[in-house]
Amino acid sequence: MALMLILGNASAEDIVHVKNGRALGGQILELNETRLRIRVPLAGGAGSSTRTIPMEQVRMIDFDPVEGELELLAGGEDAPRNELSKLWEDERVYLGLPNSNAGDIGMQLAGIFLATIDRENHVKARNLYELIEQQDWNAKRKALAKRGRLQALVKLGAGEEVIAEAKIIAADDDDPELLLDAKHVITLADFERFSKLVGDNPKWMEDDGVREQIEENYHALIDRFLEPFLFYGTEAVAASRGLWHAAKTYELVGQETRALECLSDLEKLYSHMGGEYPLAELREKLSIEK
Repeated sequence: MALMLILGNASAEDIVHVKNGRALGGQILELNETRLRIRVPLAGGAGSSTRTIPMEQVRMIDFDPVEGELELLAGGEDAPRNELSKLWEDERVYLGLPNSNAGDIGMQLAGIFLATIDRENHVKARNLYELIEQQDWNAKRKALAKRGRLQALVKLGAGEEVIAEAKIIAADDDDPELLLDAKHVITLADFERFSKLVGDNPKWMEDDGVREQIEENYHALIDRFLEPFLFYGTEAVAASRGLWHAAKTYELVGQETRALECLSDLEKLYSHMGGEYPLAELREKLSIEK
């Protein structure tokens, strides 16, 4: 960890909690892997003194927000990216320190990167999520970072890496939302193979050699895509995307009526998610084919 200087208002106060139960309030002047220096005001306003504390004795630190920090964090995805990036660079070295909010800053920045259509930003989001997942002191934030990393990998289309990670999560994780994300990634990979199989065999219904394989895969995909809708209906993101991909699967095998039923359920039950998918376009296409 490189030498860090805490710059800000002279009135800023950081609280250093020491393992013996004491707490010192003042301005941190230096913080690295081995020691911390803090300027502590003396009683009665008679100046200040500087204390040096070995980091092995520090339990946690309550950092006083730097100028503009609270406004940036309140801005969500609308926060100025350049200013948030600078704040992250200043705070990232505190990621593993208990009570540090560096992880919140990193998660916000990663979310901004992920929300763009730029592949380079998706790489930045993945790297940020991975760092937070590995080094953050907060277990809940680490779990959120794991989900974010998976979402970034999906956007990157990182092929085997995504599938391998999703399989690990699906086997070991007990977070329902993350588990649904992982299962969806695996099912999407199977859907891509199924799409190719159908495309390579346009007359599959007349071909006994491939019809059974396509019908078996088709039913398995429908069951897996509709699982969130049927059993986890309150998980709107997972349920709506499952309905959408079930409709696409039905379309592939010429089941236009069933595809339209999926779109209808999506529009009626998850209308707030409709903007995520080109529903009108697919509905028109299915109506023509029907």
